[in-house]
Amino acid sequence: MNVRLDEIMDELKKSGKKIDNLTGLLEKANDRADKALLESKMHQKENIELKKMNATLQQRLNLMNSMAFGPSKSQKGIEKKKPVRGRHDDKDD
Repeated sequence: MNVRLDEIMDELKKSGKKIDNLTGLLEKANDRADKALLESKMHQKENIELKKMNATLQQRLNLMNSMAFGPSKSQKGIEKKKPVRGRHDDKDD
């Protein structure tokens, strides 16, 4: 009976060591998961900021393109001015 109890105690100690080892591995994995989660949140914030910046730059580009190449006419005009004809220009001297 004592021999059997000693065997059970040895098995219990071995299983306790295995449990401690697995607990340590789980804690390490949990730490890595926490780090990955923090990095993911940081990347998401950076992504949101970059999307906002991209939208702002896109709006500015559209504004500049519409000012440069838009359908409105230039302030100066693009047609050559016709020479002014006087009253007697068509008559010979």
